Amino acid sequence: MSSRGEAHARARDGLPEGGLDLSEVFRCGDQSALIANYVSSEDPPAGAWNRHSPPQSPFGKISFPEILSMARGEVYTRAEEGQAVQHNVTSHEWLPWLYEGRGPGLRVTRAVVKDCWTARLELDPMVPAVAVFECQPKKGVELGFEQGRRGALFRWQGLFDVHFGFGSTARRVAVSSEPGSLIRRFLGFRDVQLDARHWRDEAWSQGRAVWMGVEFTGSLTVRFSVTCADVPPPERITVETAARRQRAHWEDFFKRRVPALKSPDPVVRDAYYFAWQTIWSNRCEGGIRGGLEYPYVSPSRLNYGSQWWWDEAFHMVILRHLTNPGNPLDLLRNFWKHQGRNGAIPGAIRFSLAGRRVRAESVGRATMPMQPPVIGLVLDLLKDQPGWSGDLRPVYRGLLRWADWLTGPARDSNSDGLIEYHHSFDSSADQSPRWDGQLLDPSQVVGPMRPTESVDANVWMSLLWKNLAEMALTLGDVPASRRHLEKSGQLIKRVNDLMWDEEEGFYFDLDAGTHRKIPVKTPYGFMPLLWKELSTDRVHRLVREHLLNPKEFHCAFPLPSVSMDDPSFDPADMWRGPAWINVNWMVVEGLHRHGLDDLATGLARKTVELVGPRYQNGVRTRSPRVWEWFDPRTGGALGNNQFSWSALVVDLIVRFLDTPVQAERQGSGTVGS
Repeated sequence: MSSRGEAHARARDGLPEGGLDLSEVFRCGDQSALIANYVSSEDPPAGAWNRHSPPQSPFGKISFPEILSMARGEVYTRAEEGQAVQHNVTSHEWLPWLYEGRGPGLRVTRAVVKDCWTARLELDPMVPAVAVFECQPKKGVELGFEQGRRGALFRWQGLFDVHFGFGSTARRVAVSSEPGSLIRRFLGFRDVQLDARHWRDEAWSQGRAVWMGVEFTGSLTVRFSVTCADVPPPERITVETAARRQRAHWEDFFKRRVPALKSPDPVVRDAYYFAWQTIWSNRCEGGIRGGLEYPYVSPSRLNYGSQWWWDEAFHMVILRHLTNPGNPLDLLRNFWKHQGRNGAIPGAIRFSLAGRRVRAESVGRATMPMQPPVIGLVLDLLKDQPGWSGDLRPVYRGLLRWADWLTGPARDSNSDGLIEYHHSFDSSADQSPRWDGQLLDPSQVVGPMRPTESVDANVWMSLLWKNLAEMALTLGDVPASRRHLEKSGQLIKRVNDLMWDEEEGFYFDLDAGTHRKIPVKTPYGFMPLLWKELSTDRVHRLVREHLLNPKEFHCAFPLPSVSMDDPSFDPADMWRGPAWINVNWMVVEGLHRHGLDDLATGLARKTVELVGPRYQNGVRTRSPRVWEWFDPRTGGALGNNQFSWSALVVDLIVRFLDTPVQAERQGSGTVGS
C-alpha cells in the first residue's frame, strides 16, 4: 500500500487507545452527513423532509447553512461525439470523519474539519470530465461574488467569506444560469454563449441559483470553507489530513466527555452513540457579532444555522449528561442579549441577522415573537447540575421578565390567567389539527390564529412559576417566592377546572374568546402528568382510556401526534400523525413522576427503537436515524436528518435503560426491519 493509502487507512480505521471502537460503532452505508461548525455536507433526500435517500451525486450537498449551498455537484464525461455520460455514486461507506463513495468509473472521498470541507474525485479511466455545481444562495441573503482562475469567493455582509475552489487539475472554470451550457461547452459545441457578468452579479444579489462548471482530467480536488471576512483562506489540507484531524476530534470527545454505557444491548448502544454524535455535530461556536455571539446548538446544521428557544431547552437536558458539562444554562446567553425591554424573548435568533443593528424588540418580529415555555419543565432536571447554585440572578431576572410578559396582555388577552398562542409558529406543533379551526385564514396550513389557550403551554408555565419560586428562595427573596408559587397553584387550578373534560377523561385546548374546548386529542393532553399533584383518578383515566387505547395512541411506534381515530390523522405529515421524540420524552417523564415506571420504561424503550438501528440475526441492517419525526406504524424516519432534540434518547437511555438488568428484561435488542 502506498504511503498515501496508508494515511487514508489510518484516518478511516484508527482506534482510540482502549475503550470504544468508534469505527465499529459508526461505520455504515446509509449515512452521509459531515458537519463541523459553519460547514456541513450530505447526500440530501430527493425533496424537503423526505425519506432517507440512496447515494447520489458524487459531491452531494455542501452548505454554509442559511447563507449558501452547493445544492449538488454532478460529474459528466464524454461518450460518443456530442453525448455526455453522468456519473453517480451507487454505494458508500460513512464514518463521522470520512465519506467514501463509489460508482461506475469513479471513486470519491469527502471529509470535514472546523469550517472546511474537502473532497477528492478519481475517475477510472483517467479521462476528461466536467463537474457542475448548483450554487444556491439563501433567499433574501445578498452575496458578493468574485470569480477566480480556480474557483470563486462569496462575500456576505462584510462578516464572512466563503471560499469555493479546486485543485491543480482544474483547467477551466465558468459560471452560467443553467448547467446545460456548461456541459455543451465541455462537449465541444462552439455555439455556447455563457451569461454576461452583469447577469451573474445580479443573480447573486437576488438569491437566484447559478451553476459553476470546472473541467478537469482524471481527478479533481474540491474545497468549501468559511472564514471571517478578510481573513486569509485556510490552509489547503488533503482529505486524509482532514479525516485524521476530525477522527481525533471525535475520539477525544467520546473518550473524555461521553460516559460509557453499561448495557450490552446493541440497539441501546448504537442509538446512544449516534445521538451523541448528532447533537455534538450541531454545536456551533458562536462568535458572530450582533447575533449569535455565544456557543449554541442548532436544531440541524445540515439546514439550519440559527438558534431556537424551546429546542435549546431540550438540548440542555441532553448535554447535562456530559462529563464536566459546565452549566447548561449558558446556552441561553444569546437570548438574554436579545430579550426585549418588555421582557419578550424571541422564539429564534436567525443566523442571517448577524451584523445588523437590530433592536432587541425587533428580533422577535424578524423571526417569531415567542416559542413554548418548556424551559419550565427542563429546569426541574437541571437543579443538580454544576453552576446551578452559582449566580442565578441573570437567569432568574431574564425568566421572570419573560414570565411577566407571557402572563400579561401580550399573551393573556382576556386576563383569565391562561397564556395563549396567537400564531401557530408560536406553538409546540405548528400545523397541528388543533389549530385548524383557529386559523384566521382557513386556507393556510400555518399562520395567525385566534388567541388559543393550550394545555401544554399552561402546564409548562405553571412549572416555570414553581421553578422561579425556588430560585427566588435561593436568592433570599421569600415574598417573591411565595408570589410565584401562588401563581403556579392558580394556573394548575385553572387548567384543571377549564381544560379537563370529565366525559372524555382528557385535557383539551380552549378558544380564549369563548372557552370552547377544541375537540382534538394529541399527546399534549398528557402534559398534566408532569404535575405530581395531579389526582390519581385523572392519571389513571389518561393512561387507561387514552395512552393505552389502540384506537388512539397505543401503536407499534408510539406516540402519534394526533389520535389515530381523528379524521385528520396522517402518519407521515409532521404534526398530524407522526411520532416525535421530544413529545415521547415528556410523556415518559410524566409517567415516571407518578411511579408508573414500567410504563415509562416501556415507552422509553419504544422511543429508543424509533431512533435506533435495525438488527436481523445479529447483523445491523440499518443504522440509527436521529431524525425529526417518525411514522408511528412503521417507525420510518421522516423530517430533517441529524435532528438535535431527537438525541433526547440519551436521557431516556441513561435514566431508564442503561443497566444490564433492563437490557435482559427487554430481550436481545434485535428489532425487525
